[in-house]
Amino acid sequence: MVSHILFAPAVSVCTNFVVTHLRGGRIRHQGRILTLDSEIVLPWVKNLIFWGMYESAELRLIDRHLPNDVSVIELGGSLGIVTSHIANRIVGSLVTVEADPRLISMLAANAGPTVTVVNAAISYDSTHSYVGIDFGESSLSGRISSNGRPDASVPRITLSGLISKHRIGAFALVSDIEGGEIGIFRRDAAALTNCHLIIIELHEATFAGCNFTINDTATSIVDLGYRLIDQHHNVFVFRR
Repeated sequence: MVSHILFAPAVSVCTNFVVTHLRGGRIRHQGRILTLDSEIVLPWVKNLIFWGMYESAELRLIDRHLPNDVSVIELGGSLGIVTSHIANRIVGSLVTVEADPRLISMLAANAGPTVTVVNAAISYDSTHSYVGIDFGESSLSGRISSNGRPDASVPRITLSGLISKHRIGAFALVSDIEGGEIGIFRRDAAALTNCHLIIIELHEATFAGCNFTINDTATSIVDLGYRLIDQHHNVFVFRR
């Protein structure tokens, strides 16, 4: 037992060294070289990406259900891992939205030149033109601010506004925005008129003073005429 206990940390340290030092900010993921050269991308996140475990459920469901001839709106582009996967899969257009301004250069580099990258926050909680963002310490910790003293402000946009601005017709929606998705289904259902497929990671959320569980949000989507066709943990696929 002692040898196993000693061996596991050694493997972890070795893996961290290989990924963060020998490979630096460039990591191969599913045949693509990704740029992750920033201190806010933590070593353990790089390890997950390197070993194919980062957003693996979402990527698996995209491979299983996303047609290659569809246009896509992605909400929550983050580092561009899922974005680059979608971009290499489809022949239609791809618009990706990310609120954290620190991630935009990495997202754009990893997404590629054919992808439209939008630095904005999907929000339905106010009528203000801008939304405050709190950074936190890593690429995973950016959040819409609630303390009145945000680290940065980015344009507020709704899904309807995004569709109108970029003249998007029929599309599939891929979303992971940490609970911000509930506003779409409660306040902006008309934006989904031409959306026939939703691949979404659901989260518990608070909206308009009410708390919503993951099941509450899933029920809201079904009530809009979608059918749940697949699920892995909290990543859901709905089709209409």
